Amino acid sequence: MHLDKIKAHPWIYFVNYFILMLSSFFISVSMGINAVNLPMTMELMGFETVIIGVILAAEIIVSFILSFFLVRFVNVLGLFWGIVISTFFRIPPLLLLPEIQEPLIWLALLMLHGVGIFLITILLQTWVYSLPTQEGKSGKMISLFGVVFSLGLALGPYFYQNAESIAIWIQQNASFFDPYLLFLKVKAPYLVSALFSIMAMIPVILAAPLVAHIEKQEVVSLIGFVKRTPGTFWAVALAGASVFGVLSFIVIYGTRNDLSIADASYLLTAFLLGSLVLEGVLGAISDYFNKRYVIVALAFVNMLIAVYLPLVIYYKIYAYMVLFIWGGITGALYSITLALLSDKTSEDEAVVTNAVYSIMDMLGGVLGVLLIAVSMQIIGIDGLPYSIMFASILYFSYALTLYKVE
Repeated sequence: MHLDKIKAHPWIYFVNYFILMLSSFFISVSMGINAVNLPMTMELMGFETVIIGVILAAEIIVSFILSFFLVRFVNVLGLFWGIVISTFFRIPPLLLLPEIQEPLIWLALLMLHGVGIFLITILLQTWVYSLPTQEGKSGKMISLFGVVFSLGLALGPYFYQNAESIAIWIQQNASFFDPYLLFLKVKAPYLVSALFSIMAMIPVILAAPLVAHIEKQEVVSLIGFVKRTPGTFWAVALAGASVFGVLSFIVIYGTRNDLSIADASYLLTAFLLGSLVLEGVLGAISDYFNKRYVIVALAFVNMLIAVYLPLVIYYKIYAYMVLFIWGGITGALYSITLALLSDKTSEDEAVVTNAVYSIMDMLGGVLGVLLIAVSMQIIGIDGLPYSIMFASILYFSYALTLYKVE
């Protein structure tokens, strides 16, 4: 449906926003399960840290490459078909991975899975970015999207811990589907993740006629777009390095510091709950300040938290508190940078803006994951916080030269 009609009919806007949030929740639960399940599966299989890092980074690299073609992709398929097609990239790898112990095949399957995850997340982000909001209130609306996404991610470790019980219940109550649902025989965490991934498509299909239609947009120089607001886009890269780094390695970091898998997975939960609780608050507060300086302040706090993590990791309660705050900081970096871009660009540039946003996010994620993997292999388990601290120092130093004090 055209954006003008959505503006004219508040109930259509509500339906779009509801579908968007529901799909975002389902796909983020799947991603939250994978954030624990995939690295721990590789760790238990005996993959070296660098190999794990390369495999996880490959999924992000695929997204990075696809970002350059996002505008063309949306122009051809639009939001609806893009989200539907993405499902067929996400599900097969989740059904095949449990039986695979060869790193190269893991690499190939996670690259395929990465295509699907990139497509649905970037299209959902483009969708929320393009919906009309009251002037100056983009921080609240976009932060709500981030909160819902963070809620799903935070619940992922819970569903991972209870995957066996969920899988048994599904198999007991869906026996009449057995001839058709062969994936019910898949190992529990992969099964539950796949089901949530499928559910992300269902609300979009049910409300297909009301899904927003994005007008075709001109293909422009993406590098030139970065130069328009370099400080904002490099902040996105910092957020990508921090979030992808934590999602990829915090559970391994916890287990190597003598935490059980359950306790280590709740480090990730604490991180994501922090994003859930604090991201919206910080996003709303940013509407009353210069967002550029809020971003710089968050980068500084991001650095401080990375410094303190090795000191508190042996004390679970304090570690959970630090991860909680850290999640709020990184989540706010995402939503406030997106809100700042929303304030500075027009609706006609929604897809282009999100393409560049995604490129910088994935660039930061790739560099962050690889740096952390190499650091953990060379200097030990504290390579995780040291790498994030290094990235934060780089951005903070750059921002001090970029922005004049007003």
